[in-house]
Amino acid sequence: MADTFGWRVTFALVSVLTAVLMASMAVSLPRNSHPAKIGFLRQFRLFFDRRIQLGVADVVFGAAASYVFYTYLSPIMRDEIGVPERYISIGLVIYGCACLWSNLYGGKLADKGHGVEPLTHIRPIYCVQAVCLCLLAFASLLAVGATTLLRPYVER
Repeated sequence: MADTFGWRVTFALVSVLTAVLMASMAVSLPRNSHPAKIGFLRQFRLFFDRRIQLGVADVVFGAAASYVFYTYLSPIMRDEIGVPERYISIGLVIYGCACLWSNLYGGKLADKGHGVEPLTHIRPIYCVQAVCLCLLAFASLLAVGATTLLRPYVER
């Protein structure tokens, strides 16, 4: 989008979508919670809990890894693999949808108490998924390696 409409339009769209999301959350989230009365400074004691520190670090490093991935994926797809510029956005959208689906699916598994089930019960579908992921990773590495190795011969 930024290549087509400019970064300002993209930024405005993200801002509008964020406002819509916040409004929908305000409408849909339950209002039956009773906030605890605690002082302002006492709330910061929470950050000394090791579990909270690890949870915050997980979110920060996970987001950073995702942004790094998106930052370098477009140039790699364009320059190294040779994907035409018009298809890069489609690839990023597909990747984003896959990430969204996996987060929603993981949340549903956790809600049902099946968060660690794949570690204790190996089902055939998990094996199929693992094989597909390995094949996809191998094919991606092969494509990058082949284009890198063949580039000097093609550019002549």
